[in-house]
Amino acid sequence: MAWARAVGICGLIRPVSGKIYVGGQDVTKLQPRLRQVGYVPQEGALFPHLSVGRNVTFALCSRGMGHRKALAQSSSCIDVLGIGPLLDRAPVTLSGGETQKVALARAIVSQPRAILLDEPVSALDELSRQDACTELRRIQQHFGLTVMHVCHNLFEAESVADRVGVLADGQLIQTGTLDELRAAPFNSLVKRMVTGPNR
Repeated sequence: MAWARAVGICGLIRPVSGKIYVGGQDVTKLQPRLRQVGYVPQEGALFPHLSVGRNVTFALCSRGMGHRKALAQSSSCIDVLGIGPLLDRAPVTLSGGETQKVALARAIVSQPRAILLDEPVSALDELSRQDACTELRRIQQHFGLTVMHVCHNLFEAESVADRVGVLADGQLIQTGTLDELRAAPFNSLVKRMVTGPNR
């Protein structure tokens, strides 16, 4: 249910009730492509028939920009993520971490107002997860991105979040910093989520 609520933000699922605001604008009825919300699915969902470079520039090219120009415009993002050597490779040849970086680059280069990451490190082992969270935080700060990071892991929340929202049964129960939620949890569920050893 948390996943469904999250992807509702980018328009992949229509809400049954309520409204969705992005940057103060009501986007509830807008098509996904008009919301300016980048989406990085858990498995990356790269286009298998396109090279890494073509995956990265897909959004820009779909707006009418030529591939070379789109690649040049994407160069700083490509450099920061360290995926330059991968540009001519096929997605099937990438590791999990490489796939994640390419999917993130594809979302960033379209210059969205916000990016939704759907459990981006859940499939990684503990050490790789720590490294990936550190890298995600570095990228978020470098580009000044607003990122919604969906996870079920307290370590991830501690590693990447300025603010946390606890979702349960499709409802947003409480938001705030982790310190605020620990100091005054709304209920026992929130208390368990923000203090329990679920690493």
